[in-house]
Amino acid sequence: MIKNFSFYILILLTIAGCRQTRDELILVPAAKGNSYYGGILRLSKTEYIHTLYPPSITDPVSTQVASMIYEGLFKTDPKTLEVIPSLAESYEVNSDSTIYTFQIKKGVLFHDDPCFPNGKGRELKAGDIVYSLIQLCIKSPDNQGFALFKNRLKGINEYFATSDKNKKLIVPEAIKQIDDYHFQLILEKPNPDILFQLTRPQAFIYPIEAINKYGTVRPKAVGTGPFMLTEVEREISINLSRNPHYHRHDVPGNQLPFLSQINIQFIPDKRSELAEFKGGNIQMMYHLPPEQFIEIMKIESMENKPEGWEHSILVRKPEIVTHYLAFNCADKFFKSSSLRKAFAYSIDKTTILSTTLNGEGLEVAEHGLISPAYPSYPAKNVRGISERQDSARTLLEVAPIPSEKPTLIFYPDGSRNTLVAIAIVDQIKNTLGIEVNLQPMPLAKLQEALTEGKFTIVLLSKTPDYAKPISYLENFYSRNIISYKGKTYPNVFQYQNKVFDEWYEKALAAKQATEANAAVLQAEQQLINDAVVIPLWYDEKYMLLKDNLKNIPTHPLNMDDFSEVYFTPETQQKEKSKK
Repeated sequence: MIKNFSFYILILLTIAGCRQTRDELILVPAAKGNSYYGGILRLSKTEYIHTLYPPSITDPVSTQVASMIYEGLFKTDPKTLEVIPSLAESYEVNSDSTIYTFQIKKGVLFHDDPCFPNGKGRELKAGDIVYSLIQLCIKSPDNQGFALFKNRLKGINEYFATSDKNKKLIVPEAIKQIDDYHFQLILEKPNPDILFQLTRPQAFIYPIEAINKYGTVRPKAVGTGPFMLTEVEREISINLSRNPHYHRHDVPGNQLPFLSQINIQFIPDKRSELAEFKGGNIQMMYHLPPEQFIEIMKIESMENKPEGWEHSILVRKPEIVTHYLAFNCADKFFKSSSLRKAFAYSIDKTTILSTTLNGEGLEVAEHGLISPAYPSYPAKNVRGISERQDSARTLLEVAPIPSEKPTLIFYPDGSRNTLVAIAIVDQIKNTLGIEVNLQPMPLAKLQEALTEGKFTIVLLSKTPDYAKPISYLENFYSRNIISYKGKTYPNVFQYQNKVFDEWYEKALAAKQATEANAAVLQAEQQLINDAVVIPLWYDEKYMLLKDNLKNIPTHPLNMDDFSEVYFTPETQQKEKSKK
């Protein structure tokens, strides 16, 4: 009976996916609970993905898309930010906390894909875990995830150092397969954060067959997640379809996911994106056009909304994101902390958030880089740098003056970052008399410019890769300056400071959260004192949704799980009754 019901659902999902139009949505009630199967979720992003190869993922857009396709051994609970199992069934730790033995779930299948014989996805085995994790330990321009295991796994630093020269790589002793469903990680010394490292997007699991067939550059992805990558139209859209063999079920016992497809459209202009939402062509959009933010907030508070807004909902949720400026410390002028501080003192952050962005954000970044939305971390104990024009001009008297115009690079994010960048260069010119060029570029190009060192100042946003405050600081640790084949990563800013490094290492070695937070606080304070970064504002998540879209995920780290999202038919029935 269960098999027949599953087949029935599959047929109806296929029909629903093919027949849905803007005004028609065919849904199938789930066997248990109030959910429905079917429907195509159309959402939008302003920036295109950089990559879907897990070891290369460093940006939030790629992270969110990859989270729909891949899974890791563990993930973080969106409410508590604690580690919970994903592909791992269980794990054991030896008496001195240096050997972790993991058991993976049985019966998990990779997506059906031509990389497998007959196009049928095979079962996930421990060998796939070992293969995926080893890729993080091999020196390559495509691998920006070595920091996950650096100084943590036994002998892994030495393995990484010679990995590009040894063509017949042996499996590192620290990553050991026991049988088809068990493997071990052997640590150099006890490390309480090792499970958090395994929640990062770089630690997503994928099969060797996909890499052998498609390589690491092509936007093709094969995982075990709730959705399968079916079509990519570069810079325009990405289509994902329901994984019919997905291993998870919801609490009542329904097989996930509920949606038949997800269509992600890339719309660079926020006003165009909003027009698509009002027209019903997309059902979900992140962040609002700054120019229309106040107007939208007023409309959403109305009982009787105007045409195009009748079935919209504005959702406002916590998000652990910091927007900031950062400098290339290897630049001949900006290696001077005096010049960096002069720039920092010339920026009026309050005006940027209240006027330029019309208040769309959590609060002005008056403290450090780490967002105060982070639970249990005393972020507001960091002494930040605020606008002081007299101090800025005084510092400029002793700082080296750039002989040529510095350039601020940024990705537009609709018009949001463009407006912020214009405001920043105007403030710098008015206070210091220094003109700064603006260079917008797509997110993927910006990532390349950073790793190649082709920047002086950059406007960025930081979402931590894993749920620990120290993750904010990883890219500023001097021993994370890895230069290979013309690229430097993950410390693209090439910041080097012994005091910062000492506190960072103490935080890594800390056994208790309070001890780690105290060390992170000192390291963060040093980073702010050196003005390597200028935190601008802390963000929160604004989303516009159609009111028949339920269970929308709001993960503070942008690793959203869409497997339990579903449509309800109420809105469509109301629309038809009006006609």
